[in-house]
Amino acid sequence: MINFEYRNLVFRKDSDKWHCFHAYEYEGDCLAHAAELTIDKPHLDFMPVMWRFDTHTYSCLTGDDPD
Repeated sequence: MINFEYRNLVFRKDSDKWHCFHAYEYEGDCLAHAAELTIDKPHLDFMPVMWRFDTHTYSCLTGDDPD
């Protein structure tokens, strides 16, 4: 079983490295908070991702429903 969590990675506008993150249990919560943070904190960039603990890698979340 893959151990993962949903995260919003936080970037400064002048940087390509993430500096901190917010963690979530559900994808929808992660996406909703990313949208809210983008409005509330325009000086930062936020990337919602699914973080895998086994490989310490992430996949970007798009918010698109798979059809």
